[in-house]
Amino acid sequence: MNALQEFETYLHNKGRSVLTIKGYCSDIRCFALWFEQTKKEPFALQAVTSMDVMRYCHMEGIKNSTSNRRLASLSAFMRWAADTGVIGQDPTLESVPVRPPRRVPVKYLDKEQQLALLQAIGRNLNIAYTRYPKRWRTHQRDASVVIFLLDTGLRIHEALNLRMKDLDIDKQKGRVTVREKGKVSRSVPLSTEALKALKVWLSVRGSLDNEYVWVAVEPKEATDNMALSARTLQKIVLRAGQDADLPHLTPNILRYTFAKNLVDRGVGLEKVAALLGVGLRTAALAYFAVSKPSDDDLEQAIAKI
Repeated sequence: MNALQEFETYLHNKGRSVLTIKGYCSDIRCFALWFEQTKKEPFALQAVTSMDVMRYCHMEGIKNSTSNRRLASLSAFMRWAADTGVIGQDPTLESVPVRPPRRVPVKYLDKEQQLALLQAIGRNLNIAYTRYPKRWRTHQRDASVVIFLLDTGLRIHEALNLRMKDLDIDKQKGRVTVREKGKVSRSVPLSTEALKALKVWLSVRGSLDNEYVWVAVEPKEATDNMALSARTLQKIVLRAGQDADLPHLTPNILRYTFAKNLVDRGVGLEKVAALLGVGLRTAALAYFAVSKPSDDDLEQAIAKI
């Protein structure tokens, strides 16, 4: 392919990097080979059509990045060929890169996702109990704190600032006192699951010489006062989400999930606001910002008329 050699010289003269030139030439050679095998005729630039380009670049089973790289290489080659008169028209003009689907950020977990998260936590606990007995306490703490956040809606710093004196629990009920800068902010009652998770952790935690509820078990997790660090808690939640095929899970998503669960069960926004520690207007704006109703939601709403 004399044209390819001339194109390569052209790229060198334009100051393109060695890796770019190598990549372009490799893609073009692969296209020429595909052309000959598919059309059963020798490769000729003048015979290439826009359909050939589309079939090769958008071949089934290849990644979007590969498709776009192939198109970029062929577009550069064909544009040069058209500009220099080697071909009459650039066959890549009608081809467009593959655009990845727009990722809608997750703001809360639906029921299936919550179930997947809880199941993943349970599986990991079972595995840890049999395989990693020396780190059992760490695994149990991680499981308990994720469930606790999901069922209380506490902000990350609120959970980490909880002291043992802020707990008021008995066999069947419990609540925690949330403090802001040392002052009581609100009292949050605990659901059955949050209470259960907290009690399990306290039984494993034991009588440590530390006033905080969620404490560091390993040195690298600790703050100056041996409380669990915010960064470590974020990693715990992220890891739990990844195990449940829920990437990018954050404590804030758990907080929004808590709020949406309450509203979906008919709890008034004024009560949701009080539990979250925000104003009514903020609670309403936050809920409606993340809670675009589904078709099922709309059908259920109409059914109540």
